[in-house]
Amino acid sequence: LKNVKPYNLEETNVGYATVALTDSLGNYYFHSNVDPVWEARALIEDYYVPKCENYIMIGAGLGYGARELLKKNQFSKVTVYEHDARMLKSMISYIDFSKFIDNGRLTIILDDKFEHLTKALEAEDTVVVMHEPSIRNVKDDLIRNQLYMYFYKESGLRKSSELMESNFYQNYRNCRSNVDELESAFSGKKVVIVAAGPSASKHYEALRNRPDDVVIVAVTTIYKKLLAEGIKPDYIVHIDTSSKTVLHIKGVDDDTPLLVLSTAYEGCARVHEGRSYIVYQKGYNLAEEKAMMGYKLYETGGSVTCVALDVAVQLKAKEVILIGLDLAYTGGLIHAEGSHSTEHNNEADISNAYMVKGYYGDPVPSTLVFDGFIRWFSDYARRHPDANIINSTEGGADIANIKKMPFKEALEL
Repeated sequence: LKNVKPYNLEETNVGYATVALTDSLGNYYFHSNVDPVWEARALIEDYYVPKCENYIMIGAGLGYGARELLKKNQFSKVTVYEHDARMLKSMISYIDFSKFIDNGRLTIILDDKFEHLTKALEAEDTVVVMHEPSIRNVKDDLIRNQLYMYFYKESGLRKSSELMESNFYQNYRNCRSNVDELESAFSGKKVVIVAAGPSASKHYEALRNRPDDVVIVAVTTIYKKLLAEGIKPDYIVHIDTSSKTVLHIKGVDDDTPLLVLSTAYEGCARVHEGRSYIVYQKGYNLAEEKAMMGYKLYETGGSVTCVALDVAVQLKAKEVILIGLDLAYTGGLIHAEGSHSTEHNNEADISNAYMVKGYYGDPVPSTLVFDGFIRWFSDYARRHPDANIINSTEGGADIANIKKMPFKEALEL
């Protein structure tokens, strides 16, 4: 690092330093320009686990978070993985970490492609601390996207673990059936999965006039809108842990069966008038324990549509047609008009949108999170070559490995 030039430091309101950088999305600070130490303490408080001694930090900026973590517990050991040599030079020039390095409590690794980090993430009994501005600073698009996906997934799991456990036990009590019991209802059938993307509204007429043997599975977000359009789904799917999701089904005079992910908000199964079927998911310890009794485990992929797809495939649907799966801001909208999520503003800010290949070939505005889901669906189709999956969204993002077909044509196959 001797010949590496550190970044210019900018003084904050309380005298500590921060770093200001610019990328294609605009200007951003590596640390609060008001009080970076307070910000670091809040970050570490969010991640700190008293019984854990080993921590990995993905990026550390000027080192405020690493220092607070080392001060929090005299036995903790921290390994910092930093890809930017200039930021690393800035960090060790600004804060004296020599005593922590000398006593073996701090290890700093310059990992420009995060190859060392990938292996380290496999270790058990280790807490991973994510410094979001450091991820934004990664220049390689693929690596940055993968880190963002890990960041969103890890953050969601960490913040909701206790809630998930509580929901699991309540859903186990409230759901009278298991989704595996529906195999005869799906096997050999044409299944349409209705997501809540902006393009869903194109297909209401075709859904109303669908053949009798078509099974409609809808996400709860668009459930009330479909009923208002005279379309009664055969099943609705719910996976969100938020208590707000009960509004998707509360007050509806309808008995459509509800497929409930085992960790989803338990109030939905409790108040819904129809029969509720529990769905045990892969990767969740309590669900996997129940699966040892002979139940199937389903992939989540982080999205309700991912769950719906794997349920349809594992229950041996002859064909699965996806509509409303935009994974992009089609027409500048976030969701289908009239879906529950559009009770507030439904217009997306696409001024600095992340662009992806569109359904019709042209770039369309999307997000890093959506791009992660696009990759998941593409990979799922690759891993299930015998599943007959058709993307009939007719808008939004293109999904590799999944054939495209107009919805009406797919219904008539």
